[in-house]
Amino acid sequence: MTYAAPARPNRNWLVIGILAFLVQGGWTLWVNLPHGLGRSAISAAMQGLLSGVSASVMTLIMEWIYRTLSPSPLRPIASALGPILLMASVLYAVHRVIGTPEIAATMALPMIAIVAYAIVYTAKLSRRSRSATVPTTKKTP
Repeated sequence: MTYAAPARPNRNWLVIGILAFLVQGGWTLWVNLPHGLGRSAISAAMQGLLSGVSASVMTLIMEWIYRTLSPSPLRPIASALGPILLMASVLYAVHRVIGTPEIAATMALPMIAIVAYAIVYTAKLSRRSRSATVPTTKKTP
């Protein structure tokens, strides 16, 4: 039996996106504030936007990788690692282009959140996959 990822990744995507925007944008504003409010605000707005969108994009990518690969021990690793590397690259490139002064400090908290989310969501996909393949027997009295 093959595993089919859910059609709708997360019912609370808007709330998660808003929280990610506020937390990650606030963090970015704080770590870059010594370089001036204007520059910090641009970096904070960009980080907030990236964080808000990244949760849904990561979810879709993890589900796609998980569905595409055949069951093996590497399947959950690839499902988590692919989006982590992609998001790290995107975050670094965007902050480099917009001139964020403290790129490493800016990326620290978002990367912790990205790694944690990828691990938890991939574990959830694995658990769902195992429960979908376990045959259920119905006992009759």
